[in-house]
Amino acid sequence: MSAEDRQQRKIRVGIPANFQGDERDVIFLSMVVADAPRAQRAQLAQQAYNVAASRAKDQMWLYTSVGIGDLKPDDLRASLMGYMLTPPSVFGTSPSLEEVSDTTSTAPFESLFEQKVFREIKRRGYFLVPQYEVGTRHLDLVVVGDGGRLAVECDGHLWHTSTAQQISAARRDRELRRMGWDVLRIRESEFEFDPDRELEPLWQRLNERGIHPHNITEHTQQPDDWAPVALPDDNADTDISEGNTL
Repeated sequence: MSAEDRQQRKIRVGIPANFQGDERDVIFLSMVVADAPRAQRAQLAQQAYNVAASRAKDQMWLYTSVGIGDLKPDDLRASLMGYMLTPPSVFGTSPSLEEVSDTTSTAPFESLFEQKVFREIKRRGYFLVPQYEVGTRHLDLVVVGDGGRLAVECDGHLWHTSTAQQISAARRDRELRRMGWDVLRIRESEFEFDPDRELEPLWQRLNERGIHPHNITEHTQQPDDWAPVALPDDNADTDISEGNTL
């Protein structure tokens, strides 16, 4: 590419130190195969990897000439490659149907009603996260798929009966929509009377959004597969401009 094109598209090429304090929409990261960093420079290497792997706002592409099996398990390069191959779900863990009872309180759910709704949705094979944190509050349930995400709020008898509570819920929905969330509410009274009818709008909304059962890759359901390597705690200088490990 010409220098003009690189300037127009704001393309930058360099080592991790050149990107410290900066972010880019897309990062293409080339992993150089070299000797593992010495123990006294482990913290320096970790700092360089943290910078390199956290500059992308939207996408990061990792290029390497070796497989993960060619690297030692405690190598930072193996840790990075392992994360890229099997990243944890950004939405958290989706409990299995067997883990959630419809008669006994189960953490982290706040009510049996939430658990019953969870079981109905989970039974259809959706990836479903309970008590998803948004700011200082939690969404009751979040359904996740390749087409996006959908928040499901469960309006129980105890907390959503008075006019003031309904007004508060409507205000909260407006705030969530301004944050980009699509919210659908399930009422406990209607659910107990006719679950199929109360959940029908949910199935329609999920289908419209392109959120389908089993519609996320398998590794997102195994968030514990990857774990960061443990590094020795030393007093090495963390100014990554002094060295380069990528």
